[in-house]
Amino acid sequence: MFLGTMTSWTRKRTFDPDLEDWVVLRDGLMVGRVYYDDLRLSTSGAGIWEWSVITMPAHSGLASSLEEALEKVRELATADWGHEPHGWPDDR
Repeated sequence: MFLGTMTSWTRKRTFDPDLEDWVVLRDGLMVGRVYYDDLRLSTSGAGIWEWSVITMPAHSGLASSLEEALEKVRELATADWGHEPHGWPDDR
């Protein structure tokens, strides 16, 4: 019987605690980033969420909500970094 492993997804604020800017971690390793861009407007006139995946192959795009941006990162993140994977400091 295959039990598999449970994947743990978390997000942590990046540099400025007042901004909607997050790194996305899978099992403690950084796989992407999502942030709110209020300068780039959607067709509705609202700001838009930008997302990026730093695993290989890298991806980036736009989303209308934080949840949609996080889902794209979870969907497209792989186990191939192309560099030494790293986490994010716990004090942020």
